[in-house]
Amino acid sequence: VLVPILLSIYLVVKEITKLGDNAINSANDLGEKTTPNNPNNASAPGNTPQVSPNSTVIEPQQKKPQNTNIHRQALEKGYSNFDKTSNVIQKIVDELQNEHQREPEEIQKALKSVLQDNKLNYPGAIKKELRDKELITERKRWVNAISNYQKNQNQKADGIINKDDQTYIDLKEKIITYLNQKSQEKNPPEIK
Repeated sequence: VLVPILLSIYLVVKEITKLGDNAINSANDLGEKTTPNNPNNASAPGNTPQVSPNSTVIEPQQKKPQNTNIHRQALEKGYSNFDKTSNVIQKIVDELQNEHQREPEEIQKALKSVLQDNKLNYPGAIKKELRDKELITERKRWVNAISNYQKNQNQKADGIINKDDQTYIDLKEKIITYLNQKSQEKNPPEIK
């Protein structure tokens, strides 16, 4: 009987402490000076604000929500739609293999280079050769790499690739460019 009561008291004290810390932090955000004995200084002599009939109450400004929450939601959508994205990535590799007579591994390497993450595990995530936590981690890595690529291309950065969307078109073009450059490095053109 005593343990639940003590636990309840502990939790209440912990919450009150949090509220007190938040009030101090809010006061600091508003530029109010604090002292160790009187965090708000509201009741300190000489610190009483002057109020007139024309005074207005200034509410603390809340910080604007940052795009991080929106971006996080977009990434969550990317994670949940990865099967579709994975199929589209496989389609890009298959199409380029047929159109340009390249080995799939060469195209996969080009894709990872274009996405600027050579540690991406193509067979693990796209062909689902990994299992459980490793698969989830690798899929998130792919979504993050795609999202960063989209952000750099000024596209909607959700980590999703749909057939024939701008990310699909751009990726395919950049992979072809990468493959052509690598081909020229191996076989430089003859000078006549």
